[in-house]
Amino acid sequence: MTKEEMEELNGLAASMGLYDDKNPCKRAVILGKAIKALEQEPKWIPVSERLPEANRAVLTYIDTGATKTYCLAYWNDVREAWEEWIGYDLIEKDRDYKVIAWMPLPEPYKAESGEV
Repeated sequence: MTKEEMEELNGLAASMGLYDDKNPCKRAVILGKAIKALEQEPKWIPVSERLPEANRAVLTYIDTGATKTYCLAYWNDVREAWEEWIGYDLIEKDRDYKVIAWMPLPEPYKAESGEV
C-alpha cells in the first residue's frame, strides 16, 4: 500500500468516525481489506450493459408484467433468448417476461473437513 493510499484510507476512516491516532497503519489495512471485499461482491449487471457467458447459470431479476422477481436462468446464445435453468422454458420469447439484470452465482459450498 502506498503512502498516498494509506493517507486516503485514513481520511476515509476519520470521516466515518473511525479515526484512531494510536494505530493509523492498522486502520488503513483493515479499511483496505474491507474495500477490497466489497469490490469483489457479486453485483447486478444490467442486460443493457452486457450478457453473461452463454449457457452458464446466473441469477436473473425479471419483470413478469405483474411483478418483479428472481429466477435462476442462463443465456442461450444460439436461440438468443434467456432460458430458465430448471424446466428449460424460454423466458423472453415464449413469455412476456423481461430480464432486467443478472449476477453471477457464488462459488459452490465446500464442506469443512469433518463435515458430512
